[in-house]
Amino acid sequence: MRLVMQGTFDLSIKNNDHEKARLGSIKKQVAANLSWDISNFNHHLQVTISVILKSIIYHNTTYIKLIKGLL
Repeated sequence: MRLVMQGTFDLSIKNNDHEKARLGSIKKQVAANLSWDISNFNHHLQVTISVILKSIIYHNTTYIKLIKGLL
């Protein structure tokens, strides 16, 4: 899962290097936080899917053993 966010900052500040640097830093922080949140979400999603699949497989093998035992 990849999320691409594009944002534009409407800067009314012209020729102010300090403000440009500060806004650049904020953009980088937001991008880094977003990236971390997405990878964290991906990890939890993968773990959840893994647990669900293991549960399904376990129950299916249990049912198969039960059916074989009845036959």
